[in-house]
Amino acid sequence: MSDDDMPIEDQWYRRDLPVLREVARQAAASGEVINAATFRMAQVADTDAAGVDAALRWLEESRYIGVRRGPTRANGQATVWGVDLLERGRRTVGIWPSQQEPVDRLIEAFRQAEANTSDDDDRSTLRRVAGYLAALPRDIVAEVLASAVT
Repeated sequence: MSDDDMPIEDQWYRRDLPVLREVARQAAASGEVINAATFRMAQVADTDAAGVDAALRWLEESRYIGVRRGPTRANGQATVWGVDLLERGRRTVGIWPSQQEPVDRLIEAFRQAEANTSDDDDRSTLRRVAGYLAALPRDIVAEVLASAVT
């Protein structure tokens, strides 16, 4: 098998996702991520500064992060002044609710109400409603919830 036929090494789990998680940790701790944090990102992702730059570039192109750049260095790379974690990045690392989360909470609320009521008819109705909601596609229930709230 030639090198051209070999699978390309995974970059998402090995490099990009660990960098994204470190961006999220730093943003949560200080409100922003600055260039000085590149060393920590390189340690977490087990790569070098060039690997971190590549990960930041891919994450930016895929709209997980926004990068604020400064002047271009002698080597042609722009200085990274800051990194903003965007909605897609927040959802990926789990610090922003997914579309399914409110639906799951609604279903759980109906199940809790069922467990906490003593009326058999109410308990049966609550169980059925939770079952109906659980049987529907989550995105449909999420759209209904969103339109009801807004």
